[in-house]
Amino acid sequence: NCPMFRMRLLFILFYLLVALICVETRGGIRIRFSGRIGGYRSGGVRSGGVRSSGGRSGGGRSSPRGTGGWFTSSGTRTASGSKTSYSSGSFARLSQNIDQSRKSTVYGTKFTESRNYYKVQKSKKLLGLGIGAGFIGGTGYGFAASLATYSIYHRYLYLMSLLHTHGYRSGWDGDYYSSYYERNNCLDGCGPNSHCEWGICECNYGYQKRWGRCTKDRNPEPTPANEAPFQSCLKTEDCSTVDINLVCSGHQNTKYCKCRKDMEWNAELLECQVFLDIHCTDLSEKTPPSQLVREAVRHAEEEGKEEGIRHDKECAEKPQKTCNQELKKCVDKSCQEKADRKIETFLKELDEKTTREEAVVHASWKRDLEKNCNDEQCKLQADLGWEEILRTNVTCMRKRSEMFNKTVTEHPGPCGEVWTSFLSSKTNQYPDCFVKDSFYIKQFSWYRKSKKCLDEWCGAEAKGRLESTIPCPDNSHPHLCTYRPCPGRSCPFKECRPAQEVTNDALDNRTETREESLANSLLVHIKDTKPKEKDLVEAFCRDVDSFNLAYQVNQVWRPSEYCAAVPSGSCAVVYDSHNCNGGWSMNITSGAQLRFEYFSLYLTYRNDIDTIGVKAGCTFTGFSGSSFDGVQKSISAGVTEKWVVLAEEEEYKDMNEDIESLQCVCRGL
Repeated sequence: NCPMFRMRLLFILFYLLVALICVETRGGIRIRFSGRIGGYRSGGVRSGGVRSSGGRSGGGRSSPRGTGGWFTSSGTRTASGSKTSYSSGSFARLSQNIDQSRKSTVYGTKFTESRNYYKVQKSKKLLGLGIGAGFIGGTGYGFAASLATYSIYHRYLYLMSLLHTHGYRSGWDGDYYSSYYERNNCLDGCGPNSHCEWGICECNYGYQKRWGRCTKDRNPEPTPANEAPFQSCLKTEDCSTVDINLVCSGHQNTKYCKCRKDMEWNAELLECQVFLDIHCTDLSEKTPPSQLVREAVRHAEEEGKEEGIRHDKECAEKPQKTCNQELKKCVDKSCQEKADRKIETFLKELDEKTTREEAVVHASWKRDLEKNCNDEQCKLQADLGWEEILRTNVTCMRKRSEMFNKTVTEHPGPCGEVWTSFLSSKTNQYPDCFVKDSFYIKQFSWYRKSKKCLDEWCGAEAKGRLESTIPCPDNSHPHLCTYRPCPGRSCPFKECRPAQEVTNDALDNRTETREESLANSLLVHIKDTKPKEKDLVEAFCRDVDSFNLAYQVNQVWRPSEYCAAVPSGSCAVVYDSHNCNGGWSMNITSGAQLRFEYFSLYLTYRNDIDTIGVKAGCTFTGFSGSSFDGVQKSISAGVTEKWVVLAEEEEYKDMNEDIESLQCVCRGL
């Protein structure tokens, strides 16, 4: 039996040698050990790049690679691997939803299921009730959320100013804010692809902020400088290459990079972000509002009602004004100017003639008074006679002249009113007085000429659009006046909405000004001359709570429905398949350093990773060598998980099934 044993031993050693050579070689035949023992998994044979059935389906696939989605809506993946509610949507829509949330919760003082339209889980909140000091904005939240950050910033600075004024906070740098914030300037300017927003550098429209830089790259990664940003410097340009909001600060030879005013370094997302140094942890949705807050809410609601009344009046007049403007466009200007010149000359001469007649009659009255009246009764009768003459002749003619002159100025008259009726209503307000025939002749002569200057078809269209617009109440929104078109006709006018909603329409691509942000803030309604610090802080916490809507990442892109969220406590998860369905998977903890060496429990993972999911705030690094050497590529996740199918991403293709060692670390931990 000894020779037979030796033969078997030699055969096994030869088998192992061939297997090792084939595993190391990327082409040719690749043999995997059958059975899953000590971490090994069953496999098959791979020849010419085609893998036979083993732990997953080979050859053909049941679904195209990379056909994953949001699982609730169609779309493409953003650069951060996530999709947010407002990342590419309009800031106007976001502002309206925030405003509606503010109204439904009455400035963050009443939270009930019937009133709170936009409930945000506490675990997803960045600011407001129940949240401590922390960061807002930055990488991964989208363009609209970046704009909303500045609306919060305006309110934050207003609060800090109040706290400083009442002696609760020191260090308010009035010179800095007047020089930069109030003038919308940035210290030392902003770098490429960025601009200044209220003292802070922000990426230009079309660029996304990633790791402190403005880029259009799909998968940017942080640089080594992001791990140690506060290096020595000579000028701000030495710092802004790392982060657009790093500036060079200090004295002569002791200058270092630091974040701009009101910003801190976020060690998890590796960039400067706005930091709200306000603690709201002692407050919750169930905390009764303080007396100061209740008074501020009452004052805000009263002012809102007055604004609503003014808006309703403007709203009711809007269609008529719009139609009048459209009707004026139907008039031939040169033709009308010629007709107006003739009538204006006549009216001027008529006014001069009336003034002369008034002087003659007044002189006659004076002579009669001096000649014939010796007592008071006589003088009284003379005064009555003079008033009668003045009313029936001079005053009447002057009034008619003024009204007709106004008719000429307002031509072609109110939209929807017959022109002759308009003319009659303006000139016949004094029916008892006598007017010479020449006046009527000139009046209707002007009318005939003006009628020729008006494009009747154009005028009919303008009036028809007005007639098709019917005012209708909208009881679902206070002070909301809408106009509903008649059946079969289209309405030319946009619906008339509350002033704030109309203002929001212009906010798609810009931040709010300080005045615009504070217009809806509870803080400006605080009238107490000696407020307590905790009450001011409470007012701010309730005031900004609705802004959490801007930072909700509702959906995360994953390659398929089989790819579950990265488990809690893990840094990343790797799969031996493009869609997480079939083959093996492995969870990687933070701080892990794994080497897939021969004759180890991890050999089965060597050169066999297809898909990687990285937890938010973590970085996965893969190496082509088994000793953390060779080609290396990193995948860093921002505010959400980041998933990569290696074969489908150009920058990661060379790592597909070519990772022999890896590291994973979660930042800020």
